[in-house]
Amino acid sequence: MRSPSRVALVALLTTAGCRVEPADSDTVPGLADLSDADTLLSTLNADGEPVIFSPDDSVRRVLSVGESALFPASLSPRGDRAAICTAAPGESAGSPRDTVLEGELAMGLGKLDVARALCGDTIYGPNGDLVAWGEQDEDGMMRLRVTPVGDGLRPAGDDKVRARGLFAPNFVLGGSAVAAITSTSTDVGPIGLADLGTGETWTLTSTEAQSELVASPDGRWLVTPHGYSLMLIDVAKDTATTIWSSLDESDGCSVSDVDRDPECFLAVTRPSFSPDSSRVVFMARPQFGDYTPDLRVVDVYGGSETVFTDRSHYRDSPVFGSDGLVYWVDDFTAIGRAAPKAGAGDDAELLPFGSASGLRVAWPKREE
Repeated sequence: MRSPSRVALVALLTTAGCRVEPADSDTVPGLADLSDADTLLSTLNADGEPVIFSPDDSVRRVLSVGESALFPASLSPRGDRAAICTAAPGESAGSPRDTVLEGELAMGLGKLDVARALCGDTIYGPNGDLVAWGEQDEDGMMRLRVTPVGDGLRPAGDDKVRARGLFAPNFVLGGSAVAAITSTSTDVGPIGLADLGTGETWTLTSTEAQSELVASPDGRWLVTPHGYSLMLIDVAKDTATTIWSSLDESDGCSVSDVDRDPECFLAVTRPSFSPDSSRVVFMARPQFGDYTPDLRVVDVYGGSETVFTDRSHYRDSPVFGSDGLVYWVDDFTAIGRAAPKAGAGDDAELLPFGSASGLRVAWPKREE
């Protein structure tokens, strides 16, 4: 049952500068060098700088923001902006910045006492005209803000939503609403939604979210790990289905297993959808014995599973490219890629990177 309530529309943004520099003398920092890419990836290098690149091009664009980045940049759907969570040396608080990649300007979203996880959840709307981000107010309450993207240094207007106690925001239902974990102090809790047009809020009743919440590109689905399972949520219908679980009784697994078979206790983390919203790639990490994860893909509609890497390397942050391949950080030194077919990742192509941490993806939408 939906229980609507109004949320305030309040915003005050500050500005900040941003300098764009090449990664080395052989790289060219211009956006034109990446403008034709069908897939853009972002990661952090060894110096804590956000790096944006096309996997099929040697051009890597380093965004120097004067501070260390806490997470890889979140890229806008058109690939022309990046949201970066930064922090001064030695500080755990962050400051999200909306960076215009076409020039050297940034719209600062405020120097705020933002929790690491909340700041890292900064994300753009499906049209790139809104950015959802979080702040911690003077009372210590976590808040979600959905802010119109401005032109250069200027915001476009007041917040569309400013709601209390929300983590891991995602745009859903065609970009008309934002879903997030509703909790005042932790990233585990009910899933709340806020309508961007009316300001109404309501809560999904089918399941709660645990730590991670990810929306499909078409805005229809949400996925969230539930320990050793992966839950799929139909947002409009408010229904939840387990589409994968390592505790499959048909395989002889049970939560009461005293022998603790590692293959029965695989924790799900880092789920990510394919561009057509039909598949989810994720890490499956044993909770006993060898903690190195493998990467798996599960079909949203049929639930069929593909294990396409072994555990010989530490493979992290898997994402789909627009080419149908899966990309990931391989042993923190390279970007791996392979087709999501059984065993294909074991002999994957590795793109040398020197140092990489985390991975986020965008499939740029081109103007017709």
